[in-house]
Amino acid sequence: MNEEQKDEGIRGKKMLTGKRLVFAILGAVLAGAVIAGIYYYENTYKFRQYNVDVNSDMGKVATKIAIDTMIDEGYKPNELIPRVIKAQNTGFDYQGTQSPVYDIVRLWVLLSEPDTYENYTLFTNHPIKNGEKSILLYNFVTPVEGSKKMPWKPGTAEWPPRYYTITIQDSIIEASLDGVKRARIINPAIVDMSAHENKKQIDLINEAGYRYGGTNITYDTNILVLYAYGAYNPWPRESVEVVIDIVGNNAKISGIIKYEGSSESKDEYYIDRNVEERKWYIKPKTVPIKPEN
Repeated sequence: MNEEQKDEGIRGKKMLTGKRLVFAILGAVLAGAVIAGIYYYENTYKFRQYNVDVNSDMGKVATKIAIDTMIDEGYKPNELIPRVIKAQNTGFDYQGTQSPVYDIVRLWVLLSEPDTYENYTLFTNHPIKNGEKSILLYNFVTPVEGSKKMPWKPGTAEWPPRYYTITIQDSIIEASLDGVKRARIINPAIVDMSAHENKKQIDLINEAGYRYGGTNITYDTNILVLYAYGAYNPWPRESVEVVIDIVGNNAKISGIIKYEGSSESKDEYYIDRNVEERKWYIKPKTVPIKPEN
């Protein structure tokens, strides 16, 4: 064996020491896609805070653990919608010994109730019917200003477009996605979109889809645009973050952070009220990470 081969062997061994060993163990327990995702986040973001895709394998594992935790706290499963997962490779854990394990992956899984809006304006390009499928936009689609070298993405458009199931009861319109209630709109002002505005919105949505090779939607596609126009009353907000530390092949549930907020609109100003409550567990519950989680 020549000197170059020896150096390569030494470097290969060093890669599985220290923080790499933690992820190697985790990868042996989770599916291969999960460990690939962790390597990507680690190499890309290092010790900065970053987001984990809720729909990724890693995101699904964290979401299930977070929902199970909140059920234990008295929440109902259909009240909890995963919104975002923040993560950071940081911290250390002694695990009962004097030798700390570094680079614990700390996750903050944000869950909340369905969004509720009162006295908002709902722009529509069609007569709304109970049980219909519609694309729901939480604002008008407009180009995002930025560098000409970077392609802009419409602020509220997704591709492929997501079709919500719309239900109507009295003065309440609800929008559900994949059987989960996402939005509840109380006493909206219904405004018909002009033909020009409808065409503009469809064109901007299709512009987003063009980059992904998607098939264009037609101008007669049902669209609802939820927009804060004039006087409106935002509903009180409540959300919960479950703090999870990935240590080796276990998830340690460190605590929960509850947020409650409300807004009060006046003629000349509005008032935001926010309350934050943190609950940290003295003896964190440890959950073994398995692919079926």
